[in-house]
Amino acid sequence: MKNTEFEHQSNAYSNYIKLFHPSFLSPNTIYRDLYDILSKDLGLTLASLGDYFFEKFVFSLNDNLNKIRDEVNIYSQNNNFNDTQREYIFYHKKFLQNRINDLFKEYNWKKEFNEKEKTMSNYDKILNELKVIEIVFKSQMNPNIHLGSGIGLARYCNEIFMYSDVELFKIGNYKIEYASRLENSNNRLLLINELANIYNISIELYNYYVLNLSNHPNKRDFFKGKDATQQKIDSTGYYNFINYRASFCFFGVELIDIGSAFLKNNFSYRCKNETLVNFCVQLLEFIKLTGVLLDKNTKIIEIDKNIKSESKNPFPLIFTGDNDKTFVLFEKFVTTHIIDKYTDFSFIFQQMKHNGYISDIKHLKFMKWLNENNYISEKEYEGFKEKNTFKSLNKCSFGTRLNLYLKLKEEIISNSD
Repeated sequence: MKNTEFEHQSNAYSNYIKLFHPSFLSPNTIYRDLYDILSKDLGLTLASLGDYFFEKFVFSLNDNLNKIRDEVNIYSQNNNFNDTQREYIFYHKKFLQNRINDLFKEYNWKKEFNEKEKTMSNYDKILNELKVIEIVFKSQMNPNIHLGSGIGLARYCNEIFMYSDVELFKIGNYKIEYASRLENSNNRLLLINELANIYNISIELYNYYVLNLSNHPNKRDFFKGKDATQQKIDSTGYYNFINYRASFCFFGVELIDIGSAFLKNNFSYRCKNETLVNFCVQLLEFIKLTGVLLDKNTKIIEIDKNIKSESKNPFPLIFTGDNDKTFVLFEKFVTTHIIDKYTDFSFIFQQMKHNGYISDIKHLKFMKWLNENNYISEKEYEGFKEKNTFKSLNKCSFGTRLNLYLKLKEEIISNSD
C-alpha cells in the first residue's frame, strides 16, 4: 500500500534537491532562481513539498550554500568572467541568505547545532529525551501537537522511525553518572530533587502509555517470517529531531525505510512505543533501587502490575516456549540492569541459554538480533562483532546480576508455572 500524497511530495523533494547543484540550473541565475523558489514561488513550493519536506528542503539548502558558492566561483573562473559578470551572478546571493534566515525565524527553526549540547548535563539531556518521548506518545493521540509539520491526522504508530542530531537514550551512561553522584555528591538535596523530577515525568509518560497506547484499538500484531522481516504494518511515524525539536508525519505504508533517503541526521532509531516506554521504566526502576525517594514525595505506582505482556512468544526463533515468559524475563532484566552492555548482555544470554530459555542460537546471530530490536546501537553492534563472542558465564555471573536474575526468574517463570 503506497501513500500517494507522500509519493508526490517525496518526488517533488527529490527534484528540488537537484537544485543544490549549479549544473541543474543555469549557473548565471542559480541564486536568483533559488531565491524565487522561496519568495515569489513560495506558495507553489509549499504545495509541491508539504510542510514536512519543505523544512527538509530549507535545511538542506542552508547546509549547501557554501558548496553552491564554491562551484559558482569555479564556473566563473573557468569562463573568465569579469567583475561585472560575477557581480550579476552573485547579486541575489545575499537576498537568498536573508530569505533563508527569515524562514528559520518564521517557522521557529534552529539553524545551527546548539553548542550547549556539548556541555549539557546528563540531567538536562534526560529531560530533553523525556520530552522527545512525550512528543512521540502524544502526537499519536492529539493532532494539535504536530507543531505545523505533521502530515495527516494523528494516528497510532505500529512502527516508529526516529532521526536525531544528538544521540538519544544512553541509559547506561545516565545510571553510571547518578550512581557515582550518589556516592560522592556534596549537594545531596540537589541530586534528590533531580531524581524526583525525572521520576515524576517518567511516571506521567508511563501512565500515558498505559492509559492510551498499550491497548490502543489500532494496535497491530507483527508477523515475522523465517528471514525475520516483518510481514505486516499498518501505520508508521517518521520523526526528525533537531536540537530535540520535532518535525514528523504519519503514513500507512509497506515496510520500507522511506526516511533514509532524505533524513540526514546522525542517529537513527527504529522502534515501537514499547521501546520508548522502556526508557521510562528503566529510569523508574533505577531511581527506586537507589532508595533516595520516599513514596509520599513521588507518584509511585506498581509498574509490574500495569505492564501487560503478550501471551504469545514474540520471538520464537530466539526464546523458547509458546508463551512470552522467557522473553519477559529477558526484557525485565535488561530494563533493570544494563550498565556495561557487553558484560550484562553476555550474562543474560549465557544464563538464559544455560537454563534452556534461549534457543540454540549463535552468539553473532543474537548480537544481530539485539541491534535489530534496538537493544544496542549500530556502533555497539560493531564492537560486539569485533569480539566475535560473548563472555563465558563464569566471567560475568557475579555482583547483582545473578541475584536479580534469580529473583525475576522466580517471579515470572516459577510462580506462574
